[in-house]
Amino acid sequence: MAEAAENDPNNTVGQVITVGGSLTGGDIFNFTSENTANSTALRFYGENLDIPMTGSGVYTINGNGGIISQAYGMVFGSSEDVETGGWGGPSKSFVRATGIINGDWQLNIKSDAGESRGIIIDGGTKYINPGSFDSINDASDITFNGKVNIDIEGQGINSIYLNGGAKGTFKDDVNIKGTSNGNNALYGIYLNNYTDNMGSVSFEKDLKLQLYHNSTQQGSNLGYGINVFGKHNTLTVQGKTTIDIGSAGQISYAIQVNGQNSSAIFSDTEITMTGGSTQRGVNAAYGSIDFTGDTKITLNNHSASSGTMKATAVNAQDSGVVNINSAKDKTVQVKGHFVSTSKGVINAVFNNANSWWEGDAQLNASGNAINLELANGAVWYPGCDSTIYNKGMNLNLHDGGIVDMTKTADQYADLTIGSVNGTGGLFRLETDVVNMQSDKVNILASTDAGTHSIDIIDVNEVTMDQIAADAGKGLLLATAPDAIKFTANEREQSLFYVKYNLKDEVLGTGMTEWKLDGFEIVPVEPDNPDNPDIKPTTSVDTILSANALNYHTWRTENDKLLQRMGELRHNGEEEQGAWFRVKGSKISRDSKFGFENKYTAYELGYDQVTKRTADKTRYQGVGLSYTDGSSSYSRGSGDNSSKSISFYSTDIGSNGHYLDLVFKISNMDNDFTVYDTNRNKITGDFNNTGVSLSAEYGRKNDLQNSWYIEPQAQFTLGYLGGDNYTASNGINVDQSGIKSAVGRIGFNIGKEVGNKGVVYVKANLLHEFGGGYDVTMTDSTGRVKVSDSFDDTWFEYGLGAAVTMGSNSQLYVDVERSSGSDFKKDWTWNAGVRWNF
Repeated sequence: MAEAAENDPNNTVGQVITVGGSLTGGDIFNFTSENTANSTALRFYGENLDIPMTGSGVYTINGNGGIISQAYGMVFGSSEDVETGGWGGPSKSFVRATGIINGDWQLNIKSDAGESRGIIIDGGTKYINPGSFDSINDASDITFNGKVNIDIEGQGINSIYLNGGAKGTFKDDVNIKGTSNGNNALYGIYLNNYTDNMGSVSFEKDLKLQLYHNSTQQGSNLGYGINVFGKHNTLTVQGKTTIDIGSAGQISYAIQVNGQNSSAIFSDTEITMTGGSTQRGVNAAYGSIDFTGDTKITLNNHSASSGTMKATAVNAQDSGVVNINSAKDKTVQVKGHFVSTSKGVINAVFNNANSWWEGDAQLNASGNAINLELANGAVWYPGCDSTIYNKGMNLNLHDGGIVDMTKTADQYADLTIGSVNGTGGLFRLETDVVNMQSDKVNILASTDAGTHSIDIIDVNEVTMDQIAADAGKGLLLATAPDAIKFTANEREQSLFYVKYNLKDEVLGTGMTEWKLDGFEIVPVEPDNPDNPDIKPTTSVDTILSANALNYHTWRTENDKLLQRMGELRHNGEEEQGAWFRVKGSKISRDSKFGFENKYTAYELGYDQVTKRTADKTRYQGVGLSYTDGSSSYSRGSGDNSSKSISFYSTDIGSNGHYLDLVFKISNMDNDFTVYDTNRNKITGDFNNTGVSLSAEYGRKNDLQNSWYIEPQAQFTLGYLGGDNYTASNGINVDQSGIKSAVGRIGFNIGKEVGNKGVVYVKANLLHEFGGGYDVTMTDSTGRVKVSDSFDDTWFEYGLGAAVTMGSNSQLYVDVERSSGSDFKKDWTWNAGVRWNF
């Protein structure tokens, strides 16, 4: 550990490091001073420094500037008087430091009454003409190979400072946490250069700044995350830049470049600003700022109703230029205004569905430019009084770029845009067709003959009565140059899609007004002119799909004797039996009102022999089952389950005949969650109760070599009761019951495996003779009734086996699937075991 030593009564220096010097890894440098000038922990001099870490660990500087002094952590280069009569007083010449600093560094700097500085890399400036800026360069040039963490506090702070053409390179992550408690300025990174020499700082990995200015006094001492000031400075960050800057009352800048031939280039960037009298996210004056990666700027003082530019996300002035996403391949999110003054230029590209801008553009004079490009689902949310803002902006709107006026300060606002070019954009407007009010778009100029869409969102869903009455007809939506055309999008409501018709009125001044010209309900495509069906909304489609899912799941669970109980011909003489099976299935429907259901069923049964003669043995019993399923719909998902009890009577004939009679009662629950095209969440839940009676007959015919064929026929009559329920968006649903009559013919071909069991393949043709249903859906906008039928024909095939596992038990398994219709049994597996006693 190296302790600071008092040397000069006005300056305290802990250690001086020159060429050939070294530091021990893990050293802790403490310094404290009560004097009136500077307290410095480490000062570096000399050419081609290569300061090694001779041990291991992090270098730590704990600095306390005391009551009235300033605290400096690391200073590279120093000044000394060389002659009098220099600029503004005695001229100075700087002894520079160049080279490499190894190891990881932790700087903890605090000054109670003065300014705190973390790392100072001094310029080597020598003024050669008194009273002027003429100079020669002798600048420091330092590279940090390790991580740098700075925790700094003072009446003002300057965390990393490069002066007079100095150069710095940081090879690893830099993390700065700073607080300014006084009225002095706050700087995270500060490049200051009045010389003709090129100063620079490069961060090759991530740069993170967490800064707060406690002062509430508004004045010239502002807060800066990064300040590139003066001419001939360059700042580059190759990793991610994260700036979180807050203020109790001062004006704050997250990033500023202010100087001719100065620039800053950033890759991925995230800026967050809170508090303060005025927020400036990015400011370019004379110089340029480029954001080449994903960029997010959030000014928490900004609101759509602010009516001022106190929260400016991007400012360009005095010929300064800001470029955001010039390559058009990154995500950009900005909350705050764009301002251009004195020939400033802002170029910003928002080019994907995750990109957005919330704010307005202000151009204070001619010669300024704000060029905005929106495409591929990117959104602009304008907010302020558009009689003042956005008039001079150039908007390139194309290929799905969106201007969304639903977040404006006033419910119905006017948006005036200087110039709009491109084609295929979308304007989203809020309307009230009953009271003839609407957002309005006014485009002053265009050089393209583009066509854009208008997405109309009425404060209330349009009713069928309003459609019939032509509500809102003549409502002005947009004014634009004659070359620009508009179409209106379909709008999904709860029960039906609404098509908005537009009418254009040429004014004869080079401008055209676009007005609402009534509505119509969108039919299905292709339209049937004799019986036009409406295009189903997400709500309608899901309600009918869930209805279809319950019906098909209920119908599928009415299965066959061999699947339920195994091969009863191998039961022996025992009088009682118990069985358990598990069944997994995936079923789906591909046509309209489609669904997918993956479910697992568990069934437990008990029976006993109630009649045994030379001709037949009769089993009578009961089964209990539970089914748990996961459903998928076109725009969401859900869960379903069922509980059932069945009673059966099965005759096994001695000559190969069998007859299986089953009466079953089922109760089915279904809930769904979906999202419509407007991103509204819609939920619903209902239940149906079904009863069925099935009769299955077959005869096993022996062939040669233990082979056999077993023709089968089955007929199932059933009724699935309806339900009344209300979905979360207010649709009242009235389901009718469904009458079902399913016939099956088919056969099993198998082989006896001695007395141990059978293996077989199976094929069946099935037809639903019933299946008709009605579903009526009603809400405040109207009523939709759908009548249809699930009558269908399909083919099922599979294979299975039933094997005895001893004198009193049997294992049976099978798999099957279906084809030939919109309904599909994608796969079903079944496994059970039976015990006889």
